Amino acid sequence: MNSKENSKYKYYENKIVNAFFYLLKHKNFDNIKIKDICVAAGINRTTFYAHYFDINDFMIKLEESFNNKIKNIFFEKGSRSVINGESFTEYFKFILENRYFYLAFFDHADSISCENSMINSLLDGISEARGNKMEVYKRKTLYRMIFFGSGLKEITHFWLRKGCIETPEEMAGIITTEYFGREKKL
Repeated sequence: MNSKENSKYKYYENKIVNAFFYLLKHKNFDNIKIKDICVAAGINRTTFYAHYFDINDFMIKLEESFNNKIKNIFFEKGSRSVINGESFTEYFKFILENRYFYLAFFDHADSISCENSMINSLLDGISEARGNKMEVYKRKTLYRMIFFGSGLKEITHFWLRKGCIETPEEMAGIITTEYFGREKKL
């Protein structure tokens, strides 16, 4: 049986994701259809539908996977926050490596996903790190985190749209200067 845990399932899932990334480099997200992904991956539609309900389900699952990777950048093994210049450098490197996905994601975030966002991912990481104290912490800092997360998302989107002229290190310096009030040595 072809389950999510076996290597054949993962092999085809990787083919689908890689085909999608290839297409994003050459086509606008709005013009990518399931048929295009299947042709680029060398699979039939049945294989795609064995993995995903539709293109939006595919994007949501891909976003969840990427959000987990971002959460891991900012939280050591899910326990201790490492939000600093170094983690922001890693964040911008990750975004740069996956820029085609993030350009499509930011341009279509409202239509692709409502519940799963980078902001929620960071809040979840803080919640895991703080344990039972999180409810009080969350109430006191929710607006601050939304403000910061939304700002980070918009800065990231702007950086991507402008062609990533600044290096990830320069972007981390901008964020740490604005957020922490001083430039941190990286």
